[in-house]
Amino acid sequence: MKFNRSRIHHLTRDTGFLWRVCGGIIAAGLVVAGIIQLVRPDVGRSSGVLAMPLALLAAGIWYVLIVHTGSGERWRWIRYLSPVIAGVMSVWLLQSWKEAQPYGINGDDQRTMGHEIIQWVMYVGVPEESVKLALFAVFLPLLLRQGSASKAALTAGCVGLGFAFEENLGYYSNGGGQVVIGRLITANFLHVTLTGVAGSALYQMVRSRFHRATEFIVAFLGVCVAHGVYDFATTSSAHTLGIELAGTIVLAVMARIYLDLLKPDDGELRRRTVSTTSVFCTGCALLIACTIMVTVWQENSMKGASAALKSVIAVFPVALIYIREFREL
Repeated sequence: MKFNRSRIHHLTRDTGFLWRVCGGIIAAGLVVAGIIQLVRPDVGRSSGVLAMPLALLAAGIWYVLIVHTGSGERWRWIRYLSPVIAGVMSVWLLQSWKEAQPYGINGDDQRTMGHEIIQWVMYVGVPEESVKLALFAVFLPLLLRQGSASKAALTAGCVGLGFAFEENLGYYSNGGGQVVIGRLITANFLHVTLTGVAGSALYQMVRSRFHRATEFIVAFLGVCVAHGVYDFATTSSAHTLGIELAGTIVLAVMARIYLDLLKPDDGELRRRTVSTTSVFCTGCALLIACTIMVTVWQENSMKGASAALKSVIAVFPVALIYIREFREL
């Protein structure tokens, strides 16, 4: 059968076709979930059992998406695995830092909103972004020889993805399948974008022999504040104040900035046979199907499927923001 690039190019940008494919994948997940409930396998249903596979799948979706978007190199699928591993190591570095110098969010109920945000910035944003940048710096000599700003942004984003992957293991073990979709759309890509923006600014500063140091400082402080504001927006305090939408705004802004940084340095978009949007949509559909199966398996009830679908509905507006930023449909 002849490989028709033009046909594939058209189909992966056809909204109707993508809806049918994604719907089919999710429907298949529901069918398998129903079979799982009927069979009722007599095995342990601990959330930790499938934490690693789910975390790998979620990280794999974003890895394929950002590498597909930012690089056309022959060995790209292997080359950018090392930054992901470095991102995993950055979590270990952060844990060592916390053990050597204990710190945490103050639990005082009398805190103001500004005080809470500052604490999230200083105790979460600054430490996490610092360790990710420290591990990204390992790749600077190679990136400087290549002289590509988009490759620097992609490498930094992969470091952030490795951090998110390691972090997901704990969340998936404790929260089970119901948190998978939410973190795929939100926290996973947030780490990618924050590290991508800060890492790109660090690369530009070193490349300019520190003439652009001010720009790096502004970028680093900006991502730390964005990180803190996003984390605060997920708390009960933000919900009480009615400003939880701030997290979505942070995601949208960071996605716009980072996806622009991934564009080729010559300013010309590489013509891709398979669209980024199709990678994102089918990847999300696959993870949704797997999440439905996992939650039904854990709860031994189709109520697990309902809970998984509710989490999808909750983050659907954010997914639409990403699709809009891909600018392909």
